[in-house]
Amino acid sequence: MKRALVVFATFALCSFVRAASVPVVNINTATETQIAFLPGVGPKLATAIYDYAESGADGPNADEAKCDHRCHFKSVEDLAKVKGIGPKKIAALRPFVVVTGATTATAKIRTAKGGAK
Repeated sequence: MKRALVVFATFALCSFVRAASVPVVNINTATETQIAFLPGVGPKLATAIYDYAESGADGPNADEAKCDHRCHFKSVEDLAKVKGIGPKKIAALRPFVVVTGATTATAKIRTAKGGAK
């Protein structure tokens, strides 16, 4: 029993450390430069994502957003509302995108397939 508990605790700790080490970008609060850190996102798409997030504060959906800052994205799936982003792109970005919390990415995020795409 004791050994099982130790194994479980070690696994849980390793999972936590691994999850904590994945760089993420909060698409509601990131700058265009930080958004461009996402794999497969260049300057043009970063601007489109930024502009969509910005529309939550003073755009046509400001009442719906109920915020005084950029917070138009309620979930990662809302990225589908940005021109140029479809289901495949969302699936590729999902591990690196958050809508709450801090942006932890400090450089272009490299994927396991060997590049930033």
